[in-house]
Amino acid sequence: MPPKFAPLTQVVVRRMIKESVDATIATERARHANAGNDARGSTLVRGQDAAHVVRECTFAGFMKCNPTVFCGTEGVVELQRWFEKIKSVFGISECAEGKKVKFAAATLQGPALNLVEF
Repeated sequence: MPPKFAPLTQVVVRRMIKESVDATIATERARHANAGNDARGSTLVRGQDAAHVVRECTFAGFMKCNPTVFCGTEGVVELQRWFEKIKSVFGISECAEGKKVKFAAATLQGPALNLVEF
């Protein structure tokens, strides 16, 4: 009987990482677009400021959210947990789209660094 799952090679893991990062970025772009649409459709209520303060996500702010480090030797379950934690940290730190890949890559160590291509 053939195996139910393909073996996890570096190519497969690299593809999984890329697909997950691409999906996360697409989701965040859609969320930001929807948030912009919601903001344009709202009106000010007495006592609200006319301009909202937008704080820029910095690397220090991102790291204060305690992102999980991924070494690449932990296996697929830990890789999935790392994806979920990174997505959570992106939301908490309000990380800009253009910074997500750099900031997430900074949490990679050891063999996982070999999988990153910029």
